[in-house]
Amino acid sequence: MTPEVSLEQHEQAYDKLVRSQELQIGAQVRTMYLFEKKIKKSFITMELSYTLFIFGFFIAVTVFVIGNL
Repeated sequence: MTPEVSLEQHEQAYDKLVRSQELQIGAQVRTMYLFEKKIKKSFITMELSYTLFIFGFFIAVTVFVIGNL
């Protein structure tokens, strides 16, 4: 949403997009690229969180076992 664009300009751009298969495919490719980029970043964050959780869990178990000896 860009406030600089008038309704008329937006309608013209939308009509151009609907009539042009090349523009539709380009828009889909850009959207897929951005989506994949965001998903990849999310998976990296989840993997890091999971690794840190498991590492902390093993430290807690180790400290508990050593403390009870």
